[in-house]
Amino acid sequence: MGNEVRTGLIRPAAPVDASAMREIYRPHVESSPATFETEVPSESDFRNRIEKAVSWLVYEADGRIAGYAYASKHRERPAYQWSLESSVYVHREFHRRGIARELYRRLFD
Repeated sequence: MGNEVRTGLIRPAAPVDASAMREIYRPHVESSPATFETEVPSESDFRNRIEKAVSWLVYEADGRIAGYAYASKHRERPAYQWSLESSVYVHREFHRRGIARELYRRLFD
């Protein structure tokens, strides 16, 4: 695990992070069905998502956003009150450095 980023900072996401987060997300929408989206969301859409999420975190490394994680309500019905959807996305230049693990760890705390 010598490639791990140990000097990164995990903090709550802010609307100003939307552009960097969108660029991390873009390749997943364009080349994979896993996101269930057919078009890359706009920067405005990302800002709205940050404001609506239960928790949205970013990982900063080397002066830039290296990844992000979020948890949001799974469904609005009362029976789902304890259920969340969670996801982590890491910029391809920062893969295999333990960033996703650290983001999930902090998100689940």
